[in-house]
Amino acid sequence: MSTLTAERPTPELATRAKAPKRRLRGEAKLHPMVWVFVVAVMGFSLIPFYWLVNTSLKKGASLSQGELFPSQPTLENYLVVFQNPEFLLALRNSVIIAVVTTTVALVFASFAAYALARLKMRRKAMILTLILSVPRSRPSPSRPRCSPFGARSGCTTRCSASSSRS
Repeated sequence: MSTLTAERPTPELATRAKAPKRRLRGEAKLHPMVWVFVVAVMGFSLIPFYWLVNTSLKKGASLSQGELFPSQPTLENYLVVFQNPEFLLALRNSVIIAVVTTTVALVFASFAAYALARLKMRRKAMILTLILSVPRSRPSPSRPRCSPFGARSGCTTRCSASSSRS
């Protein structure tokens, strides 16, 4: 009867046998210039939001000054707006429309995502490309729209609905 004995691996075989450590998906190291670019784009994208908040904290004559920080910030503008019952009604309507629209879009998008992920179909890549290439936001209108508050908000343009009635 013969016995099988395992041979000990030599040191060079042992080092060759170890596989190099693989990076998991999403662990790719990015070049530092990519991060500089990402931070620059984020900063550039946040400028309009900062300017909105900055302008809302100004009052009267300081509105036309291009200061980075308001010299005398005030919350009086917010008090005036939130005390207006028409604004609160418009805000409530906007929230209702946003919630309903988001819910409906999420339900339909979930069905579409499931179908694209699980079902085998012809031209799946083309359908996915079309879905992803459609812009997610409407372009801004070429002419100003009237405010729901009418002349009190300083709107001087005529709305299309009011011009068609006259």
